[in-house]
Amino acid sequence: MLLHSLRARIALVFVILMLVAQAAAFLVINSVILKNAHRNAEEQLSVAERVFGQVLHGNGDQLTQAASVVAADFGFREAVATHDSKTVASALQNHGDRIHADLVMLVDLDGKLIADSANMGHEGMAFPFPALIKTVAKKGDASSFGMIGGRAYQLVAVPVKAPVAIAWVVMGFAIDDMLAREMSSLTSLDVSFLTVEANGKWAVLASSLPGAARGALRNQTQLAEDGYATRIVRLHSEGQTVAVLLERSLTEALAPFRSLQSTLLLITLLGVLVSIVGSVLTARSGTRPIAALTQFSKRIGRGDYAEPIDVHQSDEIGELARAFNQMREGDKSFVLGMSQHKDDEIIVRSTIDLGHNMGLKVVAEGVETEGMLERLKALRCDLAQGYHLSRPLPPARLEAWLDVWQSTHEGALIAGAEEA
Repeated sequence: MLLHSLRARIALVFVILMLVAQAAAFLVINSVILKNAHRNAEEQLSVAERVFGQVLHGNGDQLTQAASVVAADFGFREAVATHDSKTVASALQNHGDRIHADLVMLVDLDGKLIADSANMGHEGMAFPFPALIKTVAKKGDASSFGMIGGRAYQLVAVPVKAPVAIAWVVMGFAIDDMLAREMSSLTSLDVSFLTVEANGKWAVLASSLPGAARGALRNQTQLAEDGYATRIVRLHSEGQTVAVLLERSLTEALAPFRSLQSTLLLITLLGVLVSIVGSVLTARSGTRPIAALTQFSKRIGRGDYAEPIDVHQSDEIGELARAFNQMREGDKSFVLGMSQHKDDEIIVRSTIDLGHNMGLKVVAEGVETEGMLERLKALRCDLAQGYHLSRPLPPARLEAWLDVWQSTHEGALIAGAEEA
């Protein structure tokens, strides 16, 4: 298998380490991008909440000013004092139309309805928001949100004085889809108005979202799971709770970072590719000297002393190569030096005699000349091997070569000849 190769294992280790490093870097940077997107979404929600509050406050001021104008009108006060219901209804309708108010009411001191421009109730009916009237009595004007006839309204109330309070003018804007869309265009968020039903679940009053997408608004937890940052702002309301839900799609929030994520992914993939190529090259350069040492040891095992190992490194592998070369020189130095150094011949003769005395056969390695071979014969060496006799041969050619040798030479001073 490929993994049995040292080169493959080294390359695999490097590749795995680089993959882990690249993956870790990608995950960390991508996490930072996601956190920034979430933080930006939360900041947008905070800004939108402030803008939303300012818009509602402005609407409340507009309603208060219009209600104050009608309450201060002399003819209107006279009509209220004389119980001229037609004049009162006409005045309420006219002033409401001027600011596009959806609801204008007149409430007496007992909290009973005197007139209603939208015909939401009948004369003598109890006004549904008594707390609003009490706040007006204390502060002079007040604003609140409330549900009338299944619709939500932003309401304000001001006193009608002649010169003391004789009634209360109530005006309101409806909370509808148009208002939600206007808020959405101002904040760049999805805006929905909600109320709490009797079963405790949220119900949608108005929204900037299309009808098909409103069903999910009942479950804010599911919205978060679907990739939305949300914020619920509870409005000051009397009776049923009225709240506004601000939504920011995290998919849209991440859109500016998509190109950065794509670039990051491309850099990561390129880094992995470069690391793979670098790992293979590093493994190859590291194992090439080891492969040379392996081949050298095999040549020595075959009796091939002709060429030293060629490794030009100054590290541990270079030291090992030099040690191998010294072994090579040591293995053949005595045989090669017999013709030049008498001491070497004495050592060779002594070695041969020692082997014979111990009942062993002696093999001389590194025989490279005819003179060395003849001298070994004279010293009664049993076997010899070396390049003078032959280069290493495969078994099929070896038998043919032995036949030729034995037919032309006396004796069998060749390692392996007797066995063959």
